[in-house]
Amino acid sequence: MLANLKDGEALRGDFDPAKREEMSLIDNYVMLHLQQLEQTCREAYRDYNFPRVVASLNRFAANTLSSLYFDVTKDTLYADPVSHPTRRATITVLSEILRTLVPILAPILPHLAEEVNQTLKQQTSSSSVSAFVSGWREVPSDWNNPVVSQKMDSLLQVRSEVMIALEQARKDKHIGGSLEAALEIVLPAVIEKNSTSEIVLAEKRAINEH
Repeated sequence: MLANLKDGEALRGDFDPAKREEMSLIDNYVMLHLQQLEQTCREAYRDYNFPRVVASLNRFAANTLSSLYFDVTKDTLYADPVSHPTRRATITVLSEILRTLVPILAPILPHLAEEVNQTLKQQTSSSSVSAFVSGWREVPSDWNNPVVSQKMDSLLQVRSEVMIALEQARKDKHIGGSLEAALEIVLPAVIEKNSTSEIVLAEKRAINEH
């Protein structure tokens, strides 16, 4: 995250972060999970429930970030210019994640939190001398939008089917890697409101606009 943020100038004052309406569904979905993580860890620390903090952080890193968000956004981070709307939105989300994670990590991984804080201090005009004096970063509760969660759950079902099909194609030696595949999603002629098909179509339009 630090490398992508430094490259995208997101840690300096001249970066123009994406507004919420400029973010994709998956950006909003990750921010939803970040808000839930921050709230869960805040409550767990209040109750001195450190194992819950560790479990929540592991789950967020493994499921939300590693297997989903990093996998989906790696192409835009590698290939798109910093000014591209999709990459700018991704960098904005990564910046929020990093700044939120540092105070969460500080009580249980103080050395890591201090190293990240020192890097942030070098790359910005931040005057924070320590991760322990920068304060807790609260994620606004309005990121926790059940509509976003419902829509993303529908898309993740489609993604799961696609991943199964790709794996079968690899086993049958039709493709070597997923980048060699061409995906075609056939939508019904009549698309019902709030259906999975409508969500897929809306995301396709958003991608084409960018």
